[in-house]
Amino acid sequence: MHQLAKQNIKDIGIISLAQLDTEGYLYVDIKGDGAYFIIPVSN
Repeated sequence: MHQLAKQNIKDIGIISLAQLDTEGYLYVDIKGDGAYFIIPVSN
């Protein structure tokens, strides 16, 4: 389980897209409600 912007994602099935860009940010798009999160990822 990952903490995404104060929202617990218990079922990864609600994630429609997760993409890591070259700057080290993870973009996570949630199905249905149009919400998305941008998460900085440290190496």
